[in-house]
Amino acid sequence: MSLSNLLEETIGAHLLRSGEWAKPVALYLALLKADPGETGVLDEVTGGDYARLAAGPDDALWSLPVEGNKQFANAVDLTFAAPTADWGRVSHFALMDAVTGGAMLAYAPLTVPREIYGNDPAPLFAAGDLKLTFAGHLSDFLAECIGTHLLRSGSWEKPQTITVGLQTDTGAEVANGGYSRLAAGPSDAAWTGPEDGNGQHANATTLAWPSPTADWGTVVTMELWDAAAGGNALVAIPLATVRPIVAGALAPNFQAGGISLTFD
Repeated sequence: MSLSNLLEETIGAHLLRSGEWAKPVALYLALLKADPGETGVLDEVTGGDYARLAAGPDDALWSLPVEGNKQFANAVDLTFAAPTADWGRVSHFALMDAVTGGAMLAYAPLTVPREIYGNDPAPLFAAGDLKLTFAGHLSDFLAECIGTHLLRSGSWEKPQTITVGLQTDTGAEVANGGYSRLAAGPSDAAWTGPEDGNGQHANATTLAWPSPTADWGTVVTMELWDAAAGGNALVAIPLATVRPIVAGALAPNFQAGGISLTFD
């Protein structure tokens, strides 16, 4: 399941910028006859007693990720009304925020497109058929926050602090030689929003560490955290170029636009 441009921008603004993502009041499953794309251009089934299906937010309807797979799935069968006239060839489904109209939040193709005729059995998605999986660079913690806020009963509070940290090839964060995490919002001054529907948020200013006073080790990953020390890791992105950082050397820096994040 892919997130819409609207939801990607909303999540990014909640995490990195000044915006806040209000928890959805209701979710509905829609059946589509064509790929809506991330902009949400809908060719939705109409007529024949078709109606969108209520789909949460509800803990009883959506399961949590298992063993760090960052995947939410429908926990029960979700069954539409039986068609009383032809619905046509259904190729995609979408998660909407209203019973009619509204905004598309996520969508995906059916594993096998299906021609639905009048008096066919009621179409259903068996438990586990609908899966929303988050991007690999998101931490398990952040993926669960986003998915729970969207699909289940819990809410994700806006972070009060965002910091940027560095991880070495030992799997541990740099911990000496004058190192500390860099403050990075959440604010509109620190992060840009998506452009032209690309779903990307990027650092708006250069993020630079001071020259280390002792060896930092080989830095391999950039991380976002929700605290200046400790806290929860939110994002981990491998560096394109890794190198040992030694005392007195030029510390890593990220020029404006050097960190780019998407959420699907």
